[in-house]
Amino acid sequence: MKTSPHVRETILKWYRTLPFSEAYDAEFFYALDTVFVDEAWTVETYDTKCKNGKQNLLAYLYFLDAMQARYEEKGIPEEIFLDSAGDVVRWCDAWSRTKGELYLGELNWLRSSYTLKLFKLGRLQFCHAKTKYELPQYDLHPKDPVLEIHIPASGPLDPEECKKSIAMAREFFPRYYPEKTFKCFTCHSWLLDPTHGEIMREGSNILAFAKLFDVVGKDESDSLLGYIFRWGIQRSELEGVTPTTSLAVAVKETALKGRTFYAGIGIIV
Repeated sequence: MKTSPHVRETILKWYRTLPFSEAYDAEFFYALDTVFVDEAWTVETYDTKCKNGKQNLLAYLYFLDAMQARYEEKGIPEEIFLDSAGDVVRWCDAWSRTKGELYLGELNWLRSSYTLKLFKLGRLQFCHAKTKYELPQYDLHPKDPVLEIHIPASGPLDPEECKKSIAMAREFFPRYYPEKTFKCFTCHSWLLDPTHGEIMREGSNILAFAKLFDVVGKDESDSLLGYIFRWGIQRSELEGVTPTTSLAVAVKETALKGRTFYAGIGIIV
């Protein structure tokens, strides 16, 4: 079966609109000619376990028309739509590096953006959620509404830009979702590892970012390895990795010594 001209034109439009690397062009255009995308598919019905990375990319580009229509219906500015839609580029980059070919994964995550549950507002992403934390000192209990903060891989983690993002979120959600309230912001991330001060220089953006939060807990996590080196990497693979930054050098050295890393739990009221 051949992809219809309408679907093909839609896919091509968004590939050219979003900031994809030209390095993908040969694989992308070959996939566009050879991989079938059904006009009846939607982001809600698409199989998020699909292992055909090129089909995933073409399908999620096709679904951007529907995402844009949802934004327009809510009256949300186009700038925020394009910034949020850019997540498909970030995850294409991450998975293509891992697979060694043009590939899109993280489909469940992306579905949250496409269905207007997750928004990129400036430097950070925000998502309405129900907390699982029991923190009486913040009057926060399981299933209370919160805004989760997520940190996309999109440039330096400037703490001033992060403050602006949080201010944007305080304005954005009451304006466009007045029916939804939230008690506070929460963040569960390797960036909030309370032991980072042992391997990072004072004044680093990561340490400054962590200071925006009350860090109230932690759990063991090697998730930082995927963000610093490549998506999906394991400790056992670090011996053959050449670090390209001082942070990567420090993380590799401490990981190979058996150090435990954490994901911290942060709160902003």
